[in-house]
Amino acid sequence: MTSSAATATPCALTAYLCHATWGLPEARRQELWDELEEHLLTRADHLILSGLTPTQATAQAIHELGPPARVTLGMAKVYTMPKLILAAGTLALGISAGLYALAGGSTTSTTLTVVRQAPVKPSCVRGTKPSGDNITIVSETGGVTCYTFNRPPAKVTPCQQWRGYTRPR
Repeated sequence: MTSSAATATPCALTAYLCHATWGLPEARRQELWDELEEHLLTRADHLILSGLTPTQATAQAIHELGPPARVTLGMAKVYTMPKLILAAGTLALGISAGLYALAGGSTTSTTLTVVRQAPVKPSCVRGTKPSGDNITIVSETGGVTCYTFNRPPAKVTPCQQWRGYTRPR
């Protein structure tokens, strides 16, 4: 795109773009340069149409975009923050793995019990002591006996036995 502003002040525009893209990764630098240049030239053309000279229009467009250091900082955040976040996450994972290994790692095993059914609420009676094959005495205090009924054993299919687990039905 050939613009009136592009032919009027190439030095000011080039200097601004150099400062605004300084420090960015090479792969992104040219992309940002082209984008900023297109934006500035388009804005300068609009300002020329409103009555400014090409030099004034380019200067005004650069002024409106702001200091090149602010543009550089903003673009650096866009292009480097994802890498910093990834690096920080990797570092945190590495530190936690190291601390885990220092603490003993997998030499100690922890078993978590999973309760698949709610515990049975005991029944309590005063004065008599229940008996039977399917009763478990939970407590006997002050003449009060609390007991639960035992559940019948779960039926296990041969397929479940072969797989090595049992599941209550």
